[in-house]
Amino acid sequence: MLEHGGTYLQEPLSVLYLWQGGFSPLWGLAAAALYTLRVRERAAPLVAAAGLAAWGLSAALTAPSATETTLPPLTLTNLAGEPVALGAFAGKPLVLNLWATWCPPCRRELPLFAETAERFPEVTFALVSQGESGAQVAGFVAEQGLSLPNVLLDPGAELGRQWRAAGLPNTFFFAADGTLVYRHVGELSRARLEALVRQLGEAPEARP
Repeated sequence: MLEHGGTYLQEPLSVLYLWQGGFSPLWGLAAAALYTLRVRERAAPLVAAAGLAAWGLSAALTAPSATETTLPPLTLTNLAGEPVALGAFAGKPLVLNLWATWCPPCRRELPLFAETAERFPEVTFALVSQGESGAQVAGFVAEQGLSLPNVLLDPGAELGRQWRAAGLPNTFFFAADGTLVYRHVGELSRARLEALVRQLGEAPEARP
């Protein structure tokens, strides 16, 4: 929390959204250790085991698998109906988000992605709608008055299937060479998104 103090001051309640990330596991482990010292000796192992299980589950959900390491050779379309090959995004760090207009956490994230894309022009953002038509997505974007970067259509949800996205939103972070660095399942906090974007910009592959 201290690392992202300025961000949390903008949205104080987001400090409680632990499932969205944006906190350091080292601080979390330190807090857990202090807590276990204060609980009864019999309860301490249970607390520690629960904490390790939660951490392990989070790591399992976000770690790339052996078959999910690079951008797939897939061509989608933009809102103008033009083909866009995902490989065309290589050469710059990329944040690729899978979303849908019916998904509440996806809708909450969209303004955050738009704002972050403006703040970090050295990183490309691509927002890939899953299972929806161009008319649906274009109508939603216009109705909400959103200015979004690289809105792409995947009406057959092919990308979600290839990447085994069990739910939405799913966000993938790629280095400039197209290598998958991190995957986040679920809604992102402002602090976590900014931290991951900064890490992409600092990666050796992302430097010119």
